[in-house]
Amino acid sequence: MEYAVVRADNYGWGASSEDNAGLTTVCDAQNDWASWLAAMDEALVTVSVTNCGDGTANVKCVMVGNDGNTYNQEYNGIAPVDAEDLSFRFTVDGSHLVFE
Repeated sequence: MEYAVVRADNYGWGASSEDNAGLTTVCDAQNDWASWLAAMDEALVTVSVTNCGDGTANVKCVMVGNDGNTYNQEYNGIAPVDAEDLSFRFTVDGSHLVFE
């Protein structure tokens, strides 16, 4: 089941984001879209997906851009999700993933 889709440009869709009054987003990244997008080339991004255990999930992204700046983005309260079984997947364009 697809609960929600979240993207790097602070846009998303899906049953868990539409009409979800508890969903909050934090984004200090895209105040200047052109600069942020340029900083994303060769950036190091850490993504954390947390099953909160209460029927919600959080996604936090921390990007260290090629400009040396750190950019934060969060989606908090993605709901409803299965508190016992949360799955996620990544899709990427023109990049690669390293799992540590």
